[in-house]
Order: sequence, then structure tokens, then C-alpha cells
Amino acid sequence: MTKPGMTLSEIARIAGVSKMTVSNVINGKKGVAEETRKRIMEVIQETGYIANRSARNLASGRTRTIGLVVPKLNSNYTLYIGEILRGAGDAADQQHWDLLVCTTSDDEEREFRRIQSLASGLADGILVLLPRAEQTYLSLLQDTHIPVITLDHGLIETPLPSIDVDNHTGGRLATQHLIDLGHRRIGFIGGTYSRAHLERLAGYKEVLQENGIPADDSLIVQGDYSQPSGFRAAEQLLSLADPPTAIFALSDAMAFGVMESAGRRGLRIPDDLSVVGFDDIPMAGWVHPQLTTIRQPLYTLGETAINLIISMTDGDILPGQRMMLPVELIQRASTARPPAR
Repeated sequence: MTKPGMTLSEIARIAGVSKMTVSNVINGKKGVAEETRKRIMEVIQETGYIANRSARNLASGRTRTIGLVVPKLNSNYTLYIGEILRGAGDAADQQHWDLLVCTTSDDEEREFRRIQSLASGLADGILVLLPRAEQTYLSLLQDTHIPVITLDHGLIETPLPSIDVDNHTGGRLATQHLIDLGHRRIGFIGGTYSRAHLERLAGYKEVLQENGIPADDSLIVQGDYSQPSGFRAAEQLLSLADPPTAIFALSDAMAFGVMESAGRRGLRIPDDLSVVGFDDIPMAGWVHPQLTTIRQPLYTLGETAINLIISMTDGDILPGQRMMLPVELIQRASTARPPAR
């Protein structure tokens, strides 16, 4: 229970330090000895002291809050966004900042309103995941001078700095892995029309061409990153007169849908059909057989974004306009040589 009349000065007196030192600890500033910081935190916990954030923000002119705008928190996005949020949340906690998450329901007008609200004083910096309408709020951001970084940015090039994963290399790695195993009929299940989709598709087509395998449009099917869409796409691919012996899905969730479709048809994975996903969400290592996939550094993406946007609020410049994080192939039990025909 908070002791009545407890102030910053009282905390400093009990801890045997200056008021400035207590303030530095509360605001997460560096330069305080670890032993001193622990002593101050113990006093704060024992007294139940709660800092008056509104007054502190008014005095400093800062909110110490980062806004994170995401499209949706539903079955299509939750597993993907969840890892990014975990990395962002941990990084914000480490620097004693708050993370304010806003959803847009994949609506451009709502995305603009969320950005407008955050830029009006709710946050010191903004992260936009899978943006849809950057061009509509560029002038607003330029007027407010609030730092913004887009994550997995859209099709339209803007002056906003961005952090992305190397989707093109991911498409290449997955396709080359299947070709190295001997597959030549490789299905591709895409996501919603986006830069990530196009770059992964380009990597897939490039590797086919490099290996003398003609691209077959009947093997390229659209999904929406969800498991049900992966199931529907697999049903279409596996119903072809000459079905694929392997399928590359642009999300692990869609790959799970492929595995479900194969199971209902009596196909064994990987004996009858090889499957590769994209993301490496935790469930990829839990399903049976364990899923071969392209690992996106989703946790690192969230962590890096927070660290960079906080640096930008301190006046630092983002190194490079577009930061690219590497991907890697994680080979598990869902891929093998194609069945003899």
C-alpha cells in the first residue's frame, strides 16, 4: 500500500541518495550504479510509490511511449505478430518505455486515424507493421517531425525508413532446398498481394529458371497466410492432373493447412509430399512431422525496431533507409526426396 504523502524527495531520503538519482532510476537513465539502482527500487516497492507520469511527461515534453500500429490480431496474423510484439515489448521494458498497440482492421482510413492520434502527442515514436497507406500520412508526419519506422513495408516506396526481412532470399532458399532433394513439380502458395509476397515469388521463379525448370502458372495459387487458405490452396494443387511433389507455402500457418489437406487424402509427409513453410513460429517445431521452414527473425524484428525508434527520438539517424534482416532455412522432417514415379 502506498504510504500517504510519499514523494520523490522522501524516496531519496530513505534510500540515502539525491533526488536526481531517484529520478534517473525511475526514468531508466544510465549512469547509476547497479547497487544504488537496486536499493532505490527496493524502497519504491516497499513504499508503493507511484510516479506521477503526467507531471513527469509535462516537465520533460516526452511520453516515453512508442506506438505500434498493426493490421489485425486474428488467426491470419496472431502467430506472426505475436513474436514481433514479444520482441518489441521486451526491448521497450528494458529501456523503461511503454508500448501502445493499435489495430487498423486492415482499413486504410483507420490506419490514418491511428497514426494521426499517435502523432498528436500520445507517443514519441511510431512503428507501423504491414502498412497499407503510407502516402496518406506522409505530410502529417513531416509536419509533426515524429520518428516513424515501417516494418515489412508496402508496395509503394516512401521516404520513411523501414525494417524488413530478406524475403527474396527466403524464396530462393526454400525452392533450392526442394530442388536439391530432386523435386521439379513445386507448388507455391502465396499470401495477400504485398511486397513480401512478390519478393518471395521472385526468388521462387528465379531458382526454377536457374535450374532449367519451366515456371508453371497452375502451380502458383493464392492464399491469405491463414491455415484454412493453405488447406484450400493445397486442395486445388493436389487435384491437378499432374500434382506437385512439394509445396512451398508463404506462412507456416498455410503450410499446416497443406499438411491437413494431404492427411485427408491419405498422403504421407514427407514420403508422398514435401512441405516448406515460412516464419518458423514455435508451432513449426511441435507439429508432426516437424515443419521445414524459412526462419524470419520476428522477435529480432520487434526488438530492433524498438531500439532504433528510441534512438531516433534522441536525434539519432537510422543507419540506411531500408534495414534488411537475414533469413535462414530450418530443415526438419517435412521434406524428403520425391516419391518414385
